[in-house]
Amino acid sequence: MAGSKPLFQRDLFLYKITQNENRQHWDVYDSFVVAARTSSDAKFFHPSGAKEWNEAKAAWVWSDDGTLSYSPVDWVSPWELLGEHQVVCVGRACHGVAAGDIICSSFKAG
Repeated sequence: MAGSKPLFQRDLFLYKITQNENRQHWDVYDSFVVAARTSSDAKFFHPSGAKEWNEAKAAWVWSDDGTLSYSPVDWVSPWELLGEHQVVCVGRACHGVAAGDIICSSFKAG
C-alpha cells in the first residue's frame, strides 16, 4: 500500500513497568502503564509524565525546563529496568493515545 507506514511505526502498545530497586517507604513510584512503540522506548518515560531522562546528567530532569529534581529519587533510571518481567506489554493502545501518555501510575505517598 503506497504511503502507508510499516506496522512498527503505526502501532503503539501499552507497557506496564515495575521497579524493585527503589523501595523507600513513601514518596516513590512502584509501577506505571505507558504508551510506547517498543519496550525499550517505554523505559525512558517517567511515571509522573513531568520528567524526562537526561543522559548527560544521568538523571531525571523536569520536562519543562530541564532542571534536576532535588527531591528524593522517586523512580529508577532506565538502566535499572533490565530485569525479567519489569517491562511487560499489556495491550495495544487505542486511536488518539500518543507515545509517552501515562495511562496510570502507582505512587506511595507519605
